[in-house]
Amino acid sequence: YNTDEFVSSLCLFDQNNNDYCEERLTVLEQRIVYGKLHGVYKKALNKALQTTSKSEQLISLLQEFADDKNDDDETDSEEFYQYDDTSDKENFDPSIPLLQKWRGKGRPLGTKRFKSTCEISSSKTKTQRRCKKCGKVGHYQKNCKEQ
Repeated sequence: YNTDEFVSSLCLFDQNNNDYCEERLTVLEQRIVYGKLHGVYKKALNKALQTTSKSEQLISLLQEFADDKNDDDETDSEEFYQYDDTSDKENFDPSIPLLQKWRGKGRPLGTKRFKSTCEISSSKTKTQRRCKKCGKVGHYQKNCKEQ
């Protein structure tokens, strides 16, 4: 085997993998920032809905932020990507396991079955006895009075 060729190809693979990991970290950081912003937004919205003055204040603040023409992406991104794990710790209790809602199989109780489009949808009639001799409803052949 030619080990120099093998080592150079491994180094090349390692460099490509490193670039991929750096790109992946930015996606992870974006998710973290999105989660933080969403949590803060929900709290601010609930607080602003209590009074009209607070809601107007929040609207003006968001409008100023959206209209801000001074985009310093480098300084803003550094401030955003500093991860603060205290917000996660206040809502997370390790003693409580993450529960998933259990759903049983089949149709829920108290609901009717949906008929397929190919099934004949007719109103249910009470099944009654039908005589084989006379064809009338209400009795059997054994109890038929017509002979």
